[in-house]
Amino acid sequence: MSEEAKQAEEAAGEEPSEEEFRAQRALVDHQTDWSVLVLCVGIVLGALLLRATPAREGVTLAGIRLPDVCTVKRVGLGECPGCGLTRSFVLGVRMRPEAFRLHPAGPFLLLVVLAQLPYRAARLWAYRRRRRSGRPEPDPDRFEPAWRIVRWSVILAVPLGWLVKLALP
Repeated sequence: MSEEAKQAEEAAGEEPSEEEFRAQRALVDHQTDWSVLVLCVGIVLGALLLRATPAREGVTLAGIRLPDVCTVKRVGLGECPGCGLTRSFVLGVRMRPEAFRLHPAGPFLLLVVLAQLPYRAARLWAYRRRRRSGRPEPDPDRFEPAWRIVRWSVILAVPLGWLVKLALP
């Protein structure tokens, strides 16, 4: 076995150093930040381009009514936990109070999406500055407790909003 092969085999079994781990984690976080930023920009642009129908039962794009995408609703089984979120976002970006009626969690989730825009942009800018200056990556888990709260709030918002919607007349 060659010397290079032995070194590669030894390196494969070793744990990465703290600095290597942070650099790998920063790259993954960087890619995640780009993905979330693009997704949130798409959601906001979509909400700005769409219009709710006058009776608020659907949405239109350039005056053309879009079909319902909810399979549960199309089959005739009522509304699923996500029904009304698109219309709620469409009205929410226009600051219409009806957004709460269409889905009580819609305005909260829209705020989470809107908050991601400056947050992710700032993280991407900071990543770029750190790369150019050669500064070490910060501790990747320093905000984990806060993100755990945000994550669970978003996960629970949709079904809780649906239950509130079902309870209201």
